[in-house]
Amino acid sequence: EALQRSEQRFHKITASNPLPVAVNRLSDGRYLYVNEAWCRTFGWQAEQAIGQTSHALNFWLDRAELATLMGEFRREGRLYNHEMSAKTASGQVLGLLLNAESIEFDGQAALLAIMLDQTERKHIEQEVRSLNAALEQRVLERTAELSAALDMLKRSQDELVHSEKLASLGSLVAGVAHE
Repeated sequence: EALQRSEQRFHKITASNPLPVAVNRLSDGRYLYVNEAWCRTFGWQAEQAIGQTSHALNFWLDRAELATLMGEFRREGRLYNHEMSAKTASGQVLGLLLNAESIEFDGQAALLAIMLDQTERKHIEQEVRSLNAALEQRVLERTAELSAALDMLKRSQDELVHSEKLASLGSLVAGVAHE
């Protein structure tokens, strides 16, 4: 009865979680469970994913990334906030933040993975970097323009001072000549 209550709590928590959740068997990587958020995010129905591996679903953008993360998972027993890239059923690439923990699921050693879609955040960060670069370029251009205008203003001021000196000297010479 306690086990049944525990399983019901687990199912309720994972099913209602707005983040994609998957459970994979550690021995062969086959999906044992995916929640509704996982199905919505990645575009596969639970029936299509359960029993399949991420390789069969062509889930990983870079399989070397999977090997690296799995190596770290086996060493550490968990993963926290690891960036990864995955493909949806339609082939769209998503940037994700992966958290994974080792659990027992239906009596089998498994990996509980919870993912957070970072695609929009990464897109916005890239836009901000592009806008900052464009702004820096505009600042450099305006600084150059203002520097050139300041140089021209200084030259004009020097010429005006020189002209005033000549005019004063001319007035002085004219006054001396008159006297």
